[in-house]
Amino acid sequence: MVFKTRVDLFYKLVVAFIFLLFSFILYTIDFKKDTFGFCFTLGIHILIMLFFIGSALTTKFTISSTELICETFFWKKIIPLNSFRKVEKQTGLFAGWKISTAYKGVIIHYNKYDELLISPDREQIFISEINNRIQ
Repeated sequence: MVFKTRVDLFYKLVVAFIFLLFSFILYTIDFKKDTFGFCFTLGIHILIMLFFIGSALTTKFTISSTELICETFFWKKIIPLNSFRKVEKQTGLFAGWKISTAYKGVIIHYNKYDELLISPDREQIFISEINNRIQ
């Protein structure tokens, strides 16, 4: 079963703020006097925007019969279902590793001390599907 990531308003506001910030910085740089600075800043701006937009478009969580596969860009995290200790909705601000495009999400406790915060689009279905497979 495949779940796409949930993109909430907070994530969209962060992307908009970064876009506006870099746009203001680019506006203040005189292109004729500082061509290198302008091009360097524009390149950084484009890379950051590609990262944020790409993260929202490519992040997905796949539940197979034996493992959870979390993918974003070229990074993939595979967690065996038999190593799960607990799956719960996030209540606090901090968790271990994050593969999330939302402010709140689901925390997966696995192995002895590991945690992973993810943000599947249908949280309740995701939690019940995981709980059915790990019991």
